[in-house]
Amino acid sequence: AGPPPLIDSAAPVAGTPGSVLGAATPAAGTTVENASLGLRFGAALIDGILKSLCWLPAATTVWRAVADDVMAGQQPSVATLMTAMNGVILKSLPFLLGLAALQCVLLSLRGQSVGKLLLGLRIVRCADHTQAGFLHAFLLRGGIPWMIEQIPLLGGLFWLVDVCFIFGDERRCVHDYIAGTRVVNVNPAPASTLGR
Repeated sequence: AGPPPLIDSAAPVAGTPGSVLGAATPAAGTTVENASLGLRFGAALIDGILKSLCWLPAATTVWRAVADDVMAGQQPSVATLMTAMNGVILKSLPFLLGLAALQCVLLSLRGQSVGKLLLGLRIVRCADHTQAGFLHAFLLRGGIPWMIEQIPLLGGLFWLVDVCFIFGDERRCVHDYIAGTRVVNVNPAPASTLGR
């Protein structure tokens, strides 16, 4: 086989069999379009809302304990919150594990989280725009940043820097650089509409 085809990332391409939008490698001369900031934010928002919904069973118990203190005329204390949290995390654990399993399958097989699936975005390998797979789309892109974010202070700083990288020319966050990925549109606009 000859060298891989040259891919211009400046303009979009319609999904064709064999392209990143199909499965394997883009056909020679095809191009892909980076996902817009708005769509990436929307996808992250959807995924965040789903995660928040998984925490509702535990949050409900905590809010009930806080409300009991307030109704009794007492100011809720850290001790109250810690007591309420003790054991209630297990109420949310099945939902969190179910969501993690769903996201893992979608990211591994399609390169899409629930949010990206709904908004027509896909994670691909940056080098050749092929399917990112479990290693790049889930483990490297999500697992490593999550572990870093658990470090006190450093985790919060990393998250801020990670998010700010999206405003660069390549529209890639730090986690994209770690995994060697980028986010593209599955259904880009026709080339004739560019610039409008």
